[in-house]
Formats: sequence, structure tokens, C-alpha cells
Amino acid sequence: MHAVVTDVAQYLIFLIAVAAAAVWLTLPTGDRWRSAVQAVFAAVFTLMIVKLAAAAYYDPRPFVGGHVHPYFTHPADNGFPSDHTAVGSLAGYVLWSYRKRIAAVLWVAAVLVGAARVVAHVHSPVDIIGALVISAIGSALGLYLGGLVWNRWQARTAQARS
Repeated sequence: MHAVVTDVAQYLIFLIAVAAAAVWLTLPTGDRWRSAVQAVFAAVFTLMIVKLAAAAYYDPRPFVGGHVHPYFTHPADNGFPSDHTAVGSLAGYVLWSYRKRIAAVLWVAAVLVGAARVVAHVHSPVDIIGALVISAIGSALGLYLGGLVWNRWQARTAQARS
């Protein structure tokens, strides 16, 4: 059981990334580039909020107190928020507008990553919940502003052609 939890906690994030990239490649050209712009904006906003949240709130990892041992080696740094969960859920949030079912599967996979990291004693539940909320906020901002930038760029390109 330790091996399964460890693999999910450490490596499922890579499968999420590969799946998200594969979905992105199957999008129609216009949606592909629009989603890429939105994803960049969403990633930047999510990263900014993650950094601000980590600076504002310190949550020691569960193994730091010595009462539990992590399933795998991990630095004893701030656990809030879970970077793995934030990045994984970001993929689901960004792809939601384009492929709802696959996006939902990616989001559930991100929750599984977070749950496995709690079971592995490298995060507490608040780290996972915080990451999901932060990623939702960062994604919403990125999807909205990235969409605005994309629409303006398309309008200027169309205007320049005429």
C-alpha cells in the first residue's frame, strides 16, 4: 500500500500533465492557441497566489513533529499550499471550457494526488484544500484575462488584414 500511495503522491502529476498536453493537441487550432494563452495567464496567477499564500501562512508538514514518518523523503519546509495539487487541478480548471469530462477526470486525479500526499504524511488536509481553492482563483483570473487578451489580439489581427 505504501508503494501505491507513494507513486500516486509523487508521479500521478506527470500523468496529469501528459494527459492535459494530449487533450490540448486535439483541440481545434483556434481553441488550442486561445487555451494556451489562458493557461499561461492561469499558471502565472496561480503561482503568484501560491507564493503569497505560502508567505502569509505557515503549516508545518505532518512529519515535522516526529509523530509520523513520511512515506518518502521530503524537505521539512512549509506545506501550505500543496504545489502538486495546485498544478494538477490547474490542468482540470483550464481545460474545463474545452473538454468538460476529461477536465473533470484531471481534477479528480489532482484531488487523488493531494489525498495521497496527506496519507503519505507530507501534507495536511488544509494544504490540499488551500491548493484547490488557490488554483480555482488563479485559473478563473487567468481564463478571464487570457480570454480578453486573446480576443483583443484576434480583433487587431482581423482589423490589420482588412
